[in-house]
This record gives sequence, C-alpha cells and structure tokens, in this order.
Amino acid sequence: MALIASFYSFIGDQKKASDYLKSALPYSEPLSRNRIDMVNAIAVYNLRDSAKDEAFRYFEQALDIAEQAKDSVWIGIVSGNLSDREWEKGNYNKAIALVKKNIEYSNKFNEPLDAMRANLILASMYVKLKDWDSARKHVHEAQKGMSDKPYFFTLQN
Repeated sequence: MALIASFYSFIGDQKKASDYLKSALPYSEPLSRNRIDMVNAIAVYNLRDSAKDEAFRYFEQALDIAEQAKDSVWIGIVSGNLSDREWEKGNYNKAIALVKKNIEYSNKFNEPLDAMRANLILASMYVKLKDWDSARKHVHEAQKGMSDKPYFFTLQN
C-alpha cells in the first residue's frame, strides 16, 4: 500500500497518494504501526498539497493512535511533524520542544535516520532564530548519524 502511495507522491500527485491510503485505511489494524504510518503519510501528502488544516487533523489522529498503542517512536515522529504548526503560530519554544521529543525518542528507540532528520530540522529552526551555536550543535549531531552511512555526503571540517 505504502509503496503505491509513495509512487504517486514521487510523481507529484499528492491527492492520489492520500486518497489511495485513505481507501486502504479501513483494512489496517486499529492500533498498529502500519496504521499510524498510513495516517501520518496522509498528513504529509496533504501538507505537500498545501491542505494544512487537513494535514494537521491527520497528524493529530496519528498521534492519538500512537499514544493509544503506546508506540514511543511514532509519538516522537508525529510530535516532530506537529512542530510545523507551532512554528507557524510563533510558538517557537513549543515547536523546538516537539522536535527535541522526536530526537529523544528516536535516539532512545534506535531510529537513527529519523533522529538525523529531526536534528537537521532543529538546526534550521535555530538558524532562523539566529542561535548559531545551537544550530551548529544539531548539525553535528545529524552528521554523527551519517558517519557510518556511505550513501550520505558528510561535510569535512
């Protein structure tokens, strides 16, 4: 299911990707990682399609499912995704706290790629706030996650 939705997203048809997952959603286990992933993906596709209100409704739904399932990794990931809304509202500290939660849970539960992605998002937030030291720190944290992966380009000091 996710592969077909990813294909539609890759070719730029976010609506079709979202609709495809929505049609498959009733066939997923209610409190499963697969369902959380699908609902989160629907939100991401809506966000890419500039349907922000709908996207954040799906992020909230994904977070609710993750909390009911007690899936800490997905709680972190979705919390990080919800940080965009807080950032847009000007709630910078809350947005940063949500991304830090994502990093904490991703590190704790061995999700290094998501921790790396979240560190880069956090670094970009700090750049916007002109907090250069914090931005640098999180870029370096992200680089640690890239060091053993030859398919990522890493910066040399």
